[in-house]
Amino acid sequence: MRLTSAGYLPPALVEQLAERTGVAGWWIGKATREDLTWPVAQLRDSARALGLVSVRKGRLAPTTLARRCRDQPSALWRQILSRLPAGRIEFDRQAGWLALAVVGSGIPAEEWTSEIRNLLLGIGWRVEGSPVLGLAAVVSPTLDVLELLSGKTHRGRLTGMDPAVAATARVVIRADHGDAT
Repeated sequence: MRLTSAGYLPPALVEQLAERTGVAGWWIGKATREDLTWPVAQLRDSARALGLVSVRKGRLAPTTLARRCRDQPSALWRQILSRLPAGRIEFDRQAGWLALAVVGSGIPAEEWTSEIRNLLLGIGWRVEGSPVLGLAAVVSPTLDVLELLSGKTHRGRLTGMDPAVAATARVVIRADHGDAT
């Protein structure tokens, strides 16, 4: 797929992704621009962090591994497991491990960010110049992936608990990738 000159997904594809994922049903306005439709941008960022898509010469394409896994759900799942926690900076890695622990504990998705924030505060993370850590600061590539895997959204908010996503988080924590089929 050729990206726009600004490096975004073409409007027709953004609209199609928004429709297929259910985002179009609750998104305010037209879901035709990736830079203005954060759930679609989050999906692309997560796919990239998981090694499923890459950008080369202005084109977004599935990686060789993603093409090989297209009809093999177990292989795709193992690829996702191998890339979690996602992120390159220290905060993303630590927030990712905490996200895995919180989600793996089985608590409802509505409580994920507040629990992760409390744990990050407990290990010393703060926003410079502030004694607190806002909920927006909890965002991490790993939490994005877990939210996308959960797929249970109502107007962009996760609800309930998905046993399969909780089990996936626990498998990553155990580092039991080889026996996780």
